[in-house]
Amino acid sequence: MLALRPIETFGTLLDLFDPFVIEDEFSALDRQIVPRLEHEETDEAYIVRAEMPGVPKEKVELTLKENAVTLRSKEENEEKDEKGNVVRSFYRSYSTTFVVPGRFKHDAVKAEAKEGIVTITFPKSEEAKPREITVK
Repeated sequence: MLALRPIETFGTLLDLFDPFVIEDEFSALDRQIVPRLEHEETDEAYIVRAEMPGVPKEKVELTLKENAVTLRSKEENEEKDEKGNVVRSFYRSYSTTFVVPGRFKHDAVKAEAKEGIVTITFPKSEEAKPREITVK
């Protein structure tokens, strides 16, 4: 089974005080969300699925540097009253970085988003595919 290794990041200073903060519906919206990842390995590819509910595919950014993959999205929204005054605004971002442990074809990586799930397929390079060796 494929073992993804997340790259740890530091939280914000406010995270130190989380046990002491009572959140309301608005403060919970201004946070960075780490998408839940699911992974599998087939003979042909490494496949990673990330939960990013409510994020349109046009807002998903995928960056690949060697075997490190960064997946992110940012959303800002403002609600205004009939006079044009901002009555509510929020910022939401998804972000995670993980390392694909095997060799894959970097130029053949594909990603698609459907119903809040981003699926990334990393086709294995020939060296990473299983093969049988005849014993003589």
